[in-house]
Amino acid sequence: MLSKLSLPKLSFRFFSTSSTSAFGRNFYEYPVLNLPIDINSPPYSHYHDDTYPLLSAFRKNMEAILLGVGPEIDATSLKKRNKLNVRDRVTKLLDPGSPFLELSQFAGYKLYENENVISGGIVTGVGLIQGKWVMVIANDPTIKAGSLFPITIKKHLRAQEIALENKLPCVYLVDSAGAYLPMQEQLFPQRDMGGKLFYYIAKMSARGITQISVTLGLSAGAGAYVSCNFSLIMIILIYLKRWLMRIS
Repeated sequence: MLSKLSLPKLSFRFFSTSSTSAFGRNFYEYPVLNLPIDINSPPYSHYHDDTYPLLSAFRKNMEAILLGVGPEIDATSLKKRNKLNVRDRVTKLLDPGSPFLELSQFAGYKLYENENVISGGIVTGVGLIQGKWVMVIANDPTIKAGSLFPITIKKHLRAQEIALENKLPCVYLVDSAGAYLPMQEQLFPQRDMGGKLFYYIAKMSARGITQISVTLGLSAGAGAYVSCNFSLIMIILIYLKRWLMRIS
C-alpha cells in the first residue's frame, strides 16, 4: 500500500524548451518516485505495455509543439526581420538558469479544422526575473502574425487568473495583429472572452500587482490595446522607426 510507504521528499523541477535551448536542461526532467515496484511482475508489464505507446505519442506531439512552425518558417518570417521566435524571447527575458513552468502547451491542438494554432498562438508560464517569480505572457508572431483566436484568449485569461490568485507580476511580450477577424464573433460577445483581458489587467492594477508590456512588433487592434494598459510600457523602437520611414 502506498499509504504505508515512507516516501522521500521530492524537489519538483519543470523545464520547458526555453530552458533547454539556453541552459541545456532536459524538458522531461521530472522526479522519480523510489517505490518498491517489481518491474518483472505481470501487472507492471501489462500497464507498461499499455502506457508506453501513449507516452511516446505524448512526447512526440510535445516536441512538435515546442518546435513551433519549424526552422524554415522561423528563418523566412523572423530572422530576415531580426526577430526571435517566441520561446527564445522568453529565454532571454528570464534569469540565466531559471526554470520555466510553461502552461497549457496543448492548447489549440487539432482544435481548428483549417488553422494550426500551435500552443494557442501564445506562450504563458512562470519563471524568474531578477530573482522574482513572474508570469510571462508572450504572443507567437508566427501564428497569423500573433492573431488572437478564441483559444488564445482563453489561455491568456487562464494565465492572468493564476497571476492574480498568486500575486505574480506579469510581463507581456506583445507582438499581435489583434483579433483573428474570421472568428471575431466568438471573441467579444461572451462574458469570459476578449473584454475580460482588460478586466484582469484593471483588477491586478487595483491590487498593486506590477504589469509590464514589451511591444516587439507593430501590434494592432487588441494587440495595441494590450500594449498600453500597464504600469510600464516598453516599445522596441527599431520597428517604429522602420514603419515611420516606410510611410514618410
